[in-house]
Amino acid sequence: MLKKKYLLIFALVSIPFGILLAISNSSDKITASTDTPGRKVVTTPITLVEFSPQSPYCGFAVGAQRAEIVPEINGTIQKLFKNEGDTVRTGETIAIIDDSTIDAQASGLAQVSSDSQKTYDDTKKLYAQKVDEAKAALKKSKVSYDDGDATREDVKLAEEAVNSAKRARDLQISAAHIQVSSAESQRSVADSYAQKRIIRAPFSGTITRRHTTTGSFVAAGTPIYSLSAPGAIEIEFNIPQRIITNLAANQKIDLIKENSAITSGFVYAKNPFSNSADSNGIVRLRTKNPLENPVLIGDYICAKFPLENPKEALAVPENSILHEFGDSFIFVAQDSIARKKNVTTGATAEGRTEILSGLQPGEIVITQGLNEIDDNDLIIY
Repeated sequence: MLKKKYLLIFALVSIPFGILLAISNSSDKITASTDTPGRKVVTTPITLVEFSPQSPYCGFAVGAQRAEIVPEINGTIQKLFKNEGDTVRTGETIAIIDDSTIDAQASGLAQVSSDSQKTYDDTKKLYAQKVDEAKAALKKSKVSYDDGDATREDVKLAEEAVNSAKRARDLQISAAHIQVSSAESQRSVADSYAQKRIIRAPFSGTITRRHTTTGSFVAAGTPIYSLSAPGAIEIEFNIPQRIITNLAANQKIDLIKENSAITSGFVYAKNPFSNSADSNGIVRLRTKNPLENPVLIGDYICAKFPLENPKEALAVPENSILHEFGDSFIFVAQDSIARKKNVTTGATAEGRTEILSGLQPGEIVITQGLNEIDDNDLIIY
C-alpha cells in the first residue's frame, strides 16, 4: 500500500517536469529552424496564356523557278563542269555524256551520206553522157536522112532514143537524190542525237545539287543537276498531313537560318495528300527576302509549324520542369516554403511547356535556383 502511494506521488511530480522539457525542446527546434537562412530563388506567377505548340521542320532554300537537269540519252558521265553553289549562264555547257554507240553511228552515217552523194554525182554524169550520145546519134541520123542514106523511120527511132535516155536520166537521178536525202536526214538525226551528249543550262541560276559523279552511268531522264534561278526564294518541307490541314494560304511562319538569324516566310502552296508510307504532305514557303537576314539559294532553313490552333493553357518556362524516374515535377513557392509538385506536361513552344495537370492558375513557380532546394526548404524570393 505504501509502495503504491510513492508511485502516485512520483507520477504527479514527473508529469509537469516532462511538459516543461517538451516545451523547451520545441522552442529549441523552432529557434534553429528560424535561424536557418532561406535559399534564394527566382519565381514567376502562372496564369492562363495563349499557347500554340510548334514543331520545327527543315529544308534547303531553292529558287521559285527551278529545274532538274536530265539527259535525253543513256551514257556515262564524261565530264561535270559545275559543283553545288556554282552559278551558270543560259546555254552554258555543264556536263558531257559519253556514248560510244553515238560516235560509231554518226561516223557510219557520215560515210553513207558521202557514198550516196558520190553515187548521185556519178549517176548524173553517166546519164548525162547517155543523153549526149543519144543526141549525137539523132543528129547523125538527120544528116543521113538529108543525104538519102536514112529513112524517116530511122530519124524517129533516133528521136525516141533521146527521149528514152532523158527519161532514164531523170529516173536514175531522182532515185539517187532520194538516197542522198535519206542519208542526209539520217545523218542529221545522228548529229542531233550526238548533240544530246552535251548538257546545257536551260536558264541562268545556281546549282543547288549535283546528283552524280564523273564516270557514273546515267539513264535518260535521271537528274544530273538541280538548278534554281535567282529571284523569289522557296523552301519545300515534308511534314505530317495533320499539320498541313491547320495551315492557311499566306500564313506567316517563322524561319531560322543556320546562323540562328530569324526571318519569316509565308505559305505559298500546300498539298496534304500523299501516297508515302509516313503519311506526310508537301508545304512550300516563300520569302519576301528583306535586306536584313535574307534567305539565299542553298541555305538550310528550319520553320516552326504550329501543331494545332492557339488555345488558352497553363504554361511554365521549360527550364522550371525537373524530371526524376520518368516523372515530371516543379517547385512552387508557398509562404516562403518550397513545395514539390508532380505535374503532367504537354507540348512545348517557344521555351514554354504546357501543364496539363498538377498546377493551378495563380501559383508561383520557382524558375531559378532549383538545384539548391529540396521539398519544404525555406526560400527567399
